[in-house]
Amino acid sequence: ETEKLMLRFLQSDATLAGKQFICKSLGTIATKKSVPVLKQMMTDKNTDEMALLVLEKIPDPAADKAMRNALPYASSNIKVAIINSLGFRRDTKAVELLTKLIHENDPLVSASAISALGAIGTQEASFILSTASDIFTGDQKWMAMNAWLKCADRFIIENNHEEALMIYKEVYHANP
Repeated sequence: ETEKLMLRFLQSDATLAGKQFICKSLGTIATKKSVPVLKQMMTDKNTDEMALLVLEKIPDPAADKAMRNALPYASSNIKVAIINSLGFRRDTKAVELLTKLIHENDPLVSASAISALGAIGTQEASFILSTASDIFTGDQKWMAMNAWLKCADRFIIENNHEEALMIYKEVYHANP
């Protein structure tokens, strides 16, 4: 019932400060039921950040989907925040979308996408980062290799030691 009241408040003419206060509180109790309202808030540059802060706390795939759907339309600043949230949440369904963003002209978007792929740490993300580390040069190459090492660390946690060892060897023998 409290969640419903908070969502109603967020849909009202309330001030941004009021909505921000409610979002901070909503983040502690939000469920999948909050996603449609937060998704709508993500389309407004005045409320996108506060909505994202709540979305990333909702332990439901609907929150990931809302973030993925908002990503192509987001401004640069919120795009970086969304990418970081997708990586933090290890959203495996975001890998294809993030792969496109590693070639983005905005260096912050590109770096965030590379880092998020490393945080997601799947076989698919590992392959993309391996390829990127072969293609990229300079700082981007080292960012891709660092993210690839995060995949190796994830593989160790998942008892995929052979794959992790292969990555460690590749990075160790990489040419600058």
